[in-house]
Amino acid sequence: LHPRYNLFLFDFRFFGQSEGGMTTLGYREQEALRAAIRYLRGRGEKTIGGLGFSLGAAVLLLAEDADIKGIVADSSFADMERMLEAVYSYLPGVTKAPVVWLIRSYASLLGVDLGEIAPRRAIARAGQPILIIHGAGDRQIPVEHARLLYEAAPPGRAELWIIEGASHGGTYA
Repeated sequence: LHPRYNLFLFDFRFFGQSEGGMTTLGYREQEALRAAIRYLRGRGEKTIGGLGFSLGAAVLLLAEDADIKGIVADSSFADMERMLEAVYSYLPGVTKAPVVWLIRSYASLLGVDLGEIAPRRAIARAGQPILIIHGAGDRQIPVEHARLLYEAAPPGRAELWIIEGASHGGTYA
């Protein structure tokens, strides 16, 4: 993208080389994205698009920022509640319920409402074009999440690309 566009890359708190001891799975990361957009606006940028992968894609959708004129969401989840179910689906029978309850309780102690982390609800109000990309072989975030996002988007606002053979993080290849 660099030869054709100005690029601004950043990691959320807790990721890459950024400081921070924890992630809020998109809940507070939205403010980091809004701060980045304010920074770009302050530098005179008028047309801003977003390309996010995994949590970054979810945050682009969650932020619902009109200053973002187009979004490429690669490997986003549709909602955190569904993600919890998928992540712990390997647990047998009733053993999953206490684990999920503990995670919800811990999040609540941190001031995070997991029910509010729902890109699927946010995309329904999208005003910009959105390209949803997902690997058919993604074992971390099942491809069903991409389909749920696409179905929730306003008619004509989203395009869906499912990449056969791609895993989580492998769609670009």
